[in-house]
Amino acid sequence: MRGAPPIHLVLLAVAFALFAIPLAQLTFARQDIVMTKTEVPITASIKTEMLLRIRFAHVPKSLSLKIGDRELIPAVPLISPLDIRTEMDIPSEGIDLMLDVSWQVGTPETAVTIELEPDGLDAKSHTRWSIGTQLHEILPYLW
Repeated sequence: MRGAPPIHLVLLAVAFALFAIPLAQLTFARQDIVMTKTEVPITASIKTEMLLRIRFAHVPKSLSLKIGDRELIPAVPLISPLDIRTEMDIPSEGIDLMLDVSWQVGTPETAVTIELEPDGLDAKSHTRWSIGTQLHEILPYLW
């Protein structure tokens, strides 16, 4: 015996209604959310010691890394990796470093990685590839 199809359809419709009504209330219920403008306090910059690590595949002819007008790389021989301890302000909006690198003519396209590791914070790094023998980039760092 197979049962009556009209009874099965009625039971299916009742089961569907039992699931559909609560699901519709959850899905279509909207709460009025009032957005208020809140003032975000601007935090002062934090001066911290950090490790600046520079890695490159081919030794550059010249390398300049600046924050504003301050040069971060002292006059030292360029070897990879180049580790420099420095002290820098870390504002809440982050740091933008200006990187200028040039290589000898005939150097293939190559990569430079700049990594900043402030004391007590995670390390952040950026790798940039040269096009030709020049590289001019602004590197944003945000903690």
